[in-house]
Amino acid sequence: MLVISYDNMSKTVLVIDDNPSILKLMEKSFTMSNQHCTVCNDGRNAICLIDSNYYDVILLDLMMPEFSGYDVIFELEKRNKIVKNNIYIFTAADIRQSDIDDLLKRGIKSCIIKPIKPETLKMIIGL
Repeated sequence: MLVISYDNMSKTVLVIDDNPSILKLMEKSFTMSNQHCTVCNDGRNAICLIDSNYYDVILLDLMMPEFSGYDVIFELEKRNKIVKNNIYIFTAADIRQSDIDDLLKRGIKSCIIKPIKPETLKMIIGL
């Protein structure tokens, strides 16, 4: 009998960030660890991706022009998709603990502050 552990299988990750360097680094890091990584530099496009695909983990930057991470969260809340997804805030923004607590109450899994080593990030998000 062949037993396959899900923990050893490749996972799907969506990284939403307007910084091309961050996207490139994250895509390379996840791909090198045999994870499927999709990157998106726009909050509106991210909503479309989340609507049409399943991701094991979503890393969401808060500070993006035109359609911020907060806008993404608001749209996903309207669609009841916050708790159905493993969304982690991934930001360099100065964020107050009360704001983090509010995001956690809304269904965000955790708030990860940049910069962070890719290996540490993977450990935090369970990959």
